[in-house]
Amino acid sequence: MNRNQKISEEQLAKEADRLVNDLVLNHAIQEARTEHLERMSTIDPADFAEMVRTQAVVTALDDVMFTLQRYILADDNYKDPLM
Repeated sequence: MNRNQKISEEQLAKEADRLVNDLVLNHAIQEARTEHLERMSTIDPADFAEMVRTQAVVTALDDVMFTLQRYILADDNYKDPLM
């Protein structure tokens, strides 16, 4: 798929649902998130740049998952397979 190709809301929702439920992806994101949260407790409080970088990683990881959830919720035709 090239960058100019449009993806339908239904395609986004289906792929987002697959990714949200992918055990390996969720494990990797949670592990990276936990690692960076723990790192924040060891950063020198005077090292503002490192604190901001570490917080940015946590925020980015959270944003990926929130964006996937948003794609799922945005598709009016999408049916939750668990329902």
